[in-house]
Amino acid sequence: MLPWLMAFVLLTLPPQKLHNLRIGIFAQTPAADWLLKNGLLEHAALYAAQSGDPQENPQSVVATELSAARIDAAIVWGPVAGYLVSRHLAAGGGKPWVELPFKPNPAIKFDYEIAMGVRQADKDWKSTLDAWIASHQGEINRILAAHHVPLLDAQGEIISAKN
Repeated sequence: MLPWLMAFVLLTLPPQKLHNLRIGIFAQTPAADWLLKNGLLEHAALYAAQSGDPQENPQSVVATELSAARIDAAIVWGPVAGYLVSRHLAAGGGKPWVELPFKPNPAIKFDYEIAMGVRQADKDWKSTLDAWIASHQGEINRILAAHHVPLLDAQGEIISAKN
């Protein structure tokens, strides 16, 4: 099982192994663009981002499909992948799943900043929040890493929780 493969790792697999993979992706996401760009779209198991079923979400779809071995890998947003890997490990779900983040690519954007906002007039509150975040950045990174959320530095390079 090869879940959440980094683009470099995926593309360096031997052609026979690469062309035998079934890769789960959600429609109209960067994953579909990436598969198309790399000539792998015919290997996609395509899922609707929103099925209309309140009990179904990207995490449940990918977990079900990987567990049933209907797909070999999934290309999903980092926090979703992290959540699935953490949950699978905690549940003792057999063979471990591994998440490998895609390195940022200007042509196909897989990474997104997470932000907080305050009203424009709340400059003091903004300063307080900025100072708190800066003084706790290491702890925040460790919490995110504990949940397998991939992190990037200001230059867009993948970092570890130890930073």
